[in-house]
Amino acid sequence: SPLLGNLSLFYKFNETTGATAIDSSTNGNDGVITNDVLINQTGLIDKCYAFNTDGGTNDYVVIPDNDSLSFGSGAFSIEVWLNPDANFGEIINKYNATTGLLEYRMFAQSGTIQFYIYTDSGNNIGLADNVTYTTGSWQQIVVTNDGSGSPSGLKMKVNNTVGSFSPVETGNYTGMPNTAQDVYLGQRSDNLTSTSRYVGEMDILRAWKGYELTDAEITTLYNSGAGTETL
Repeated sequence: SPLLGNLSLFYKFNETTGATAIDSSTNGNDGVITNDVLINQTGLIDKCYAFNTDGGTNDYVVIPDNDSLSFGSGAFSIEVWLNPDANFGEIINKYNATTGLLEYRMFAQSGTIQFYIYTDSGNNIGLADNVTYTTGSWQQIVVTNDGSGSPSGLKMKVNNTVGSFSPVETGNYTGMPNTAQDVYLGQRSDNLTSTSRYVGEMDILRAWKGYELTDAEITTLYNSGAGTETL
């Protein structure tokens, strides 16, 4: 099954102690829990992590760079469940504007989820989803890319619903480079004290390299809003 064979990252966020976010895929992409990220919180399923909910200002998780987390010009999919306290913030990114190491970035701004994939700063494809991103409730965010390089190949669903915005290409996107940039959850690596930090809870993060989830698979993972930790 490609849901298992192409799985490059799987965080259940079920840790109760320690400073390591355990990757349940076979790739060993464990992360480092930094500052005051609260673990052992009640999640959508079992436990979850809470970022900056206790007055902190720079909570994040760092996932060391690995080829399995760079998607190149191929297909990929990312799923994450969020229960935000604010309608803005950095969610997941392999992105550093200072060094120019740019691959992908997901963030919320004014209640709209945005996702970008980069060849470089002047050549990218961006997608904003106008499906309501609400505070105080769990919601599933899924981004998929078919690997065609066309803007139409980049898609997003919030709670199994497609927004009406279309992806937009800037310049000429030809695929993402395989950079040495680490993956960050909850903050951007180039500004760790930025006010654009994610505030809220995060549960069930999965990424697939070389595979575009089908609509039926996304629906199964959504599970009527209950989510699932099985594949």
